[in-house]
Amino acid sequence: MERSFTLRLFLVMATILPGLSLKALDVPTTIHVATPGTLSSYIDISTKYQISNLVLTGELNGTDIRYIREMAGRDLQGNATVGKLSILDLSEAIIVNGGEPYYSSIYSSGNSIGNNMFQNCSQLTSVLLPLSVTSIGEYAFAGCSKIDSLELPNSISTIDENAFNGCTGLVSVILPNNLTLLSENVFLNCSALESIIVPDNVTSISDGAFSGCSALITALLPNSVSSIGANAFQYCSHLKNLYFPANISVIGQSAFSGCSSLDSVGIPVGLTAINLGVFSGCTGLRIVTIPYTVTVIGWNAFSGCSALAKIHCKSSNPPSVVSNSFTGVNMATCKLLVLRWAINDYRNTAVWGDFTNIIEDVVTPVSTLSSTGTLVYTERESVVISGVEVGTEINLFSESGTLLATIVADKETVRVNVAKGQIYLIQISDMVFKVAF
Repeated sequence: MERSFTLRLFLVMATILPGLSLKALDVPTTIHVATPGTLSSYIDISTKYQISNLVLTGELNGTDIRYIREMAGRDLQGNATVGKLSILDLSEAIIVNGGEPYYSSIYSSGNSIGNNMFQNCSQLTSVLLPLSVTSIGEYAFAGCSKIDSLELPNSISTIDENAFNGCTGLVSVILPNNLTLLSENVFLNCSALESIIVPDNVTSISDGAFSGCSALITALLPNSVSSIGANAFQYCSHLKNLYFPANISVIGQSAFSGCSSLDSVGIPVGLTAINLGVFSGCTGLRIVTIPYTVTVIGWNAFSGCSALAKIHCKSSNPPSVVSNSFTGVNMATCKLLVLRWAINDYRNTAVWGDFTNIIEDVVTPVSTLSSTGTLVYTERESVVISGVEVGTEINLFSESGTLLATIVADKETVRVNVAKGQIYLIQISDMVFKVAF
């Protein structure tokens, strides 16, 4: 009986009440901070550096954050301490203004994980952020090399530059749904990160966002993304699965340079330029499809792509290239597949003409395509579009992008007479079908 009572008392004392000092405990320790700036009054100085698992509730200001930093291995100036804090749960806490600086001359700001707040707190392995937080500042967790996973609350709409730079132990992260921008170098050199799902509201992936994420295998990008910055995925040497959003209009220089595991790339229709070094050093890249919208291929765009075996170039007019756009590509063995009537133009254009095998890109005829209830198929000398709503606008393009006709559906099934031996693009709302006879 006495032993049972002692155990129950021990567990009760794990939750600290105002005015009581904390003794060294090996179990998760919960502290409610009734007044901002008073965390230190709940923790004996003798046990401050022994606590490894801490749950905090209540309001925390800069003074409290400084104390947490010291417990997690870093002091005000960023020097190492002997703190052992590994697991930190702030999910029910609220960060408020006020108190002393927590790092250098930086003060806390309400509902924000501020700049450098936990930078280089290398003892931390797990952090749960306050559910009220709306932003994460620059270098907030940079150098936290032992954090292995993060689930960021959906209240967060902004994550600033370098926020997780150098989190070399980070394997997985769940990004908040309200995020609209992945800032510069936000996950730079997170060398253990294996996959990333970018939320639907993100419109831009900034320069260097995932550069050096050498373990990254899959990056799922939503159609909301319209631009990918310079060096965004540079040296993601294990990146195999890459699907470009349909709305991409800009890919910055060297964006995928050094992605040596990429096997094939289909550049989206709408992109007009393949910029300097975008795919340079992609030594595993075998197949590239370049849409008819691309008019410029820049310096070193595909340099060092030594395994490149096929280039499907869909433009009737050879895109502008420079002498080193394909440096390191074996032009004697790599097949350049183009439209039948454009073969001579490619052969007579500088750089393109250096490819030995310039041949017709034969598209296998498609009898039936379907998407969200809409069917597109060929019948005699017509393209048939079935399952459209009356009043829907249907645009018929040549493969080179020339608008041939616009039809407004007057019934659920529409037939469009076309010439055989051609390739057509059929746009219905945000869907595009490609049909060949």
